[in-house]
Amino acid sequence: MIACFRTTTCPILRTMRCDSSLRSLGTPQVTSIAVAQAVLLVILIATTAANYRIDSVDTSQPLGGDFLQDWIGGHVVASGNVHQLYDPAFTDDLQHDRGLIGFEWSSTGYFPMIYPPVWYAAVSPLSHIPYRTACVLWLVLLTASFPTIAFLMHRRLRVPGGMVVIYFIVLMLFPPVMQSLIMGQKSLIWLTIWVATFALLHQHRDASAGIVFGLMLMKPIMVPVMIGTMILHRRWRFVVAAAGSALMIGGVSLVAVPPSVWLQYFKVAAGAGSYHQTGGYDFQLAQNIGALLLPVVGQYRAVYWTLFLALGIIVVILMSRLIKTNRRVSTTCDESRLWLAIIAGTILLSPHFFAYDLAILALLPVVFAVNGEVKQAFPCIAACFLLTTVGPMMTQAVGVSIMPVFLIVLLAVFKHQRISFFV
Repeated sequence: MIACFRTTTCPILRTMRCDSSLRSLGTPQVTSIAVAQAVLLVILIATTAANYRIDSVDTSQPLGGDFLQDWIGGHVVASGNVHQLYDPAFTDDLQHDRGLIGFEWSSTGYFPMIYPPVWYAAVSPLSHIPYRTACVLWLVLLTASFPTIAFLMHRRLRVPGGMVVIYFIVLMLFPPVMQSLIMGQKSLIWLTIWVATFALLHQHRDASAGIVFGLMLMKPIMVPVMIGTMILHRRWRFVVAAAGSALMIGGVSLVAVPPSVWLQYFKVAAGAGSYHQTGGYDFQLAQNIGALLLPVVGQYRAVYWTLFLALGIIVVILMSRLIKTNRRVSTTCDESRLWLAIIAGTILLSPHFFAYDLAILALLPVVFAVNGEVKQAFPCIAACFLLTTVGPMMTQAVGVSIMPVFLIVLLAVFKHQRISFFV
């Protein structure tokens, strides 16, 4: 069975038995190492990635990648034109205004405004900085997640210093993380929120965890599975705190964003069901269960969503075997199963989930480390790393995304108590 992979001869596993000097690292040292890694990433990406070089011959993508739509959205809010935030014609013109952004790129390219208006209000201060400078600052802000997560792992979750250092060395090489940074995506921000939420829930600080998770209002597609799981476990303090946090954030945003703009956003969100049918949608980036359907029935919206619902029911049934409905997590094994189900379910059941969003998988090693199960779960960790590395090539070869297949199989295997990494 899968448990046969539990070997102590693997050199990586031997490396993870940190020597005494690494084990003795304190939180300041661990955090400082993470800061150094973040600085190194900023320098490497800012000087070598085409998305951050103004002299790049590739004009198909803009400087800063996806950050362009964040900066433009912030500019629309800051300039008093918030009522046109979700007007594609207006924002498209701004995204190609050389006088505003300082460069030219493909006239056919466009980044739609798909995030809640509170997000653009939050990043609007960056629009007061020249775009080229703001791109580098944005990269610095994204990599600030490294020391933040390092602090949470070592100080709050009591993960040994050496293991934290190794974790971040691997994280620097994790394809979704690098892809997210190079593309100017926000995946590391969401990962930080999820790690903080896990840390607080692990300490049974449900209300605080809910307040932190309320920040995921910025990325609502990653919310339902988590909230649904907490409801099943009757962790009402988390649910109420998360709802209160989201409502407070939304309420504060009304200072800069009137209710009419929120209504415009809800209309945009309601149209997300046909997003996969737009010309700019790359199904090879998709990682949810919809990725299994897009190559065959993607052009038929009703058929697509009917099959999506059917597959979703199967995923929920598989998840339920791990999540169950017990009111509290009784063992470390239960906690690991619970978070595996939450993370896999979030990826598979989200209406849209792309390759760079798979950075959330980096939470799994944290969960395993806290519960002392890194060695036992190593095959799972290695498989996730491998599939995110070779997955794009495999998708091109077979025409179907491999990651959702792997996650469904993982849930199916784990549904049996005696067949797991944790025996």
